[in-house]
Amino acid sequence: MKFMIEVFKTDIDQPLVAQQIVDEIRALPLGVDASFDLEDCDHILRVCGDFEPISLKDQMIALLLSKGYVAIPLDDDDGFSVYQLEEQLLGTQTGIIAFLNIR
Repeated sequence: MKFMIEVFKTDIDQPLVAQQIVDEIRALPLGVDASFDLEDCDHILRVCGDFEPISLKDQMIALLLSKGYVAIPLDDDDGFSVYQLEEQLLGTQTGIIAFLNIR
């Protein structure tokens, strides 16, 4: 099993809207979690879990578009990547936090 994080640039700048979208993403039958970093100039949306990157990108873009917003995947060319962790690292919360902090 691989744990992945997909990162999107968005045009969402309102905390209430961001929370509503996070709630919708969490309610999807994808088994993923989501969060926004509205302090970042790109209003970053992070989606993490065990998923297929291509279909997740399409679903996130479609979801935000249906709400009148834009989601642009930030990939390796932009200095971001889809992160993959081995299952043993996911065994502890400390391991996850350490991995995310070194990025």
